[in-house]
Amino acid sequence: MSDIIKSPKVSIMVPVYNAKDFIFECIESILSQSYRNIELIVSDDFSTDGTQLLLERFKNDGRVRLFLNPENMGVTDNCNQALFSCTGKYVCFFAGDDIMLPGKIEEQVLLMEGNEKASMSYHRVNVFDSKTGKTLYVTELSGRTVYSFFDIIEKAGLPGANSVMARRDCIPATLYNSDFPSVSDWLMFMELSLRGEILFINKVYAKYRKHQGGVSGKADCLLDETLKTLYYIENRFFNHPKIISSCAKGRRKYLFGSLFRSLYFNNKLLINDICTRFFKNKNYLISVIVFCYSKSFFNLPIINKLICNFVKRSA
Repeated sequence: MSDIIKSPKVSIMVPVYNAKDFIFECIESILSQSYRNIELIVSDDFSTDGTQLLLERFKNDGRVRLFLNPENMGVTDNCNQALFSCTGKYVCFFAGDDIMLPGKIEEQVLLMEGNEKASMSYHRVNVFDSKTGKTLYVTELSGRTVYSFFDIIEKAGLPGANSVMARRDCIPATLYNSDFPSVSDWLMFMELSLRGEILFINKVYAKYRKHQGGVSGKADCLLDETLKTLYYIENRFFNHPKIISSCAKGRRKYLFGSLFRSLYFNNKLLINDICTRFFKNKNYLISVIVFCYSKSFFNLPIINKLICNFVKRSA
């Protein structure tokens, strides 16, 4: 019996939009994996930069299934098209600007095949600057941080979404939630964590690209949707005090991070928005200011503005 028959099929879903500068490297990194029993599902959401022409190069590769949308479906629907088309026992979540490193699929399959209670696994990721190629940081460098559903809530996600491999029968039948188009992967990982154990590999098996058009560069634009997600979880699990507590922690962490980045980059509009709408506890605001002073990431006029905003709100 050949290895490909004995090995479970792995689907790699790659939703794409305007990724002509990155998509070829992404696909080649997947197809060059040592693990042979794979299917690559690429769903292009009516790219306007020539991405679809590049994808045509792979139409005769038996491992690749292309969906070239004739019109723009939107992020969530495009992701759901790719996910719905996956037929493997396991599914890898990837994007058109990510890079898969050698051994990723083989290592994760081996780990998950040895633990039937696991619903998902993840590993460390090299986050790099697209222009320079320089490594900015590596996720989970100081050790594993995500063990449970509660961790995913409190940390506003999972470090390195492109590191996740999930058992397909643990994926919710509703797939990605279209009510949360920008953070639907966060909700997906919550759902998966409710259905089984989370495993971790302490190795770097993927690279995540930081560039101007990337989602991670728009983190503060996702403020409303992130908070909406936490309120959704609170309402869904209103009888579970521990979950309510985790949502509160996650909300505080996200707001703290958003305010800190606003201070660092002198984003006055976002500072005003956060302070006006969300801060009711002066100790929280003071902790941000103290942290910024301690790290020398402070701008005195901005901090004065923060204090003024808080005083006005408290009056």
